[in-house]
Amino acid sequence: MTMLDFADGAPLRQIQFRKGDELPELEVAFNRMVEALEKRTEQSQSAPLEAEAEVC
Repeated sequence: MTMLDFADGAPLRQIQFRKGDELPELEVAFNRMVEALEKRTEQSQSAPLEAEAEVC
């Protein structure tokens, strides 16, 4: 339910399919998306701090 949980405001987390589940490429693609979003979030959170340091 990770996608639905996230839509309801829960933190996004990676998924792991069970052995034999269909569409294993969906697991890989979803987890890559999670990693990319985490990196963007980290970068956007550190950007204001860097901007403040330059102004001072």
